[in-house]
Amino acid sequence: MILYFSGTGNSAFAAKKIAALTGDEVLDLNERIKNEDYTKVHSEKPLVFVTPVYAWRMPEKVKEWIGKTGFTGSRSAYFVMTCGEDNGNAAKYAGKLCYKKHFMYMGCMEIVMPENYIAMFCAPSRQEAGRIIRQAEGRIRRCAVLIKKGAVFPKKKICISDRIKSGPVNRLFYGVCVSDRQFYAASGCVGCGKWVKVCPLHNIRLKNGKPEWGGDCTHCMACICSCPEESIEYGKKTLGKRRYLCPEER
Repeated sequence: MILYFSGTGNSAFAAKKIAALTGDEVLDLNERIKNEDYTKVHSEKPLVFVTPVYAWRMPEKVKEWIGKTGFTGSRSAYFVMTCGEDNGNAAKYAGKLCYKKHFMYMGCMEIVMPENYIAMFCAPSRQEAGRIIRQAEGRIRRCAVLIKKGAVFPKKKICISDRIKSGPVNRLFYGVCVSDRQFYAASGCVGCGKWVKVCPLHNIRLKNGKPEWGGDCTHCMACICSCPEESIEYGKKTLGKRRYLCPEER
């Protein structure tokens, strides 16, 4: 079973490609996480978790959902993580989670996709995004081949910077950066309410025709990148920046 969490479509794209290549079924975790649905999951085939990396680790909300959910059937677990550059030492923490869940850890593969974290970085042009996605497809196919064979993903060579990024930098990111206090709707907002639907945490509501954030944000960038008017901003950090949604998932 291919289980995925996605904010702007990169992980959804990778998950659906892997599912098509392996003939496996897909489970969208956004709705499960949004509704705090921890219903037991059964799969006779290996579990393949496809997620983005947030500060060089699996998103905390995904880790929490996996921890609270029961799984029956196959105990093999693969992790496929989409990232803007690399996933640091994310494999270490995926392995720790597998140990707690009594899964057989089958490895972690990073898939470089277009950058979407516009609260800090810049998204690529549509042309550059297309080039990155085409390049990623080869690695996605490799993942699918290994999964079908039941083979372990190759280990990535980890350096000290990987350990720092997935360790203290990740903790600093969640302690300092992950907050919705700087999100706001600019004057061009038409109150369409799309951000209410795309938020995977039920964190946004419509108040007096404008979005209001509730304090439980994971910084997935779904709201700001999905706004059809590009009227949502994150302080001054996103002013004038290109928004990004995976073109294959629009």
